[in-house]
Amino acid sequence: MEDAYDADEVAQEAGDSLMIKTGEAAKTIAARGLAAPRGVSWSDAAKNREKLAHHYSITDRDVTWQTLSVSLPAWATALAP
Repeated sequence: MEDAYDADEVAQEAGDSLMIKTGEAAKTIAARGLAAPRGVSWSDAAKNREKLAHHYSITDRDVTWQTLSVSLPAWATALAP
């Protein structure tokens, strides 16, 4: 699946958009004083958002794939009601 992601610029842009939106939401949640559940870091998401939004010319696709395929699914589990 990673090979398909690496070859598909639309999938990469969609992943970037998801991570940027996640980071923006994390900043808002953190600013409201809500604690992150175990395994979730609002700060990491916000930092990732800043890198993707402002330093997109140096995006490391191995890192974005790792975030999309491992970190975000783990967050989904941690954040599930």
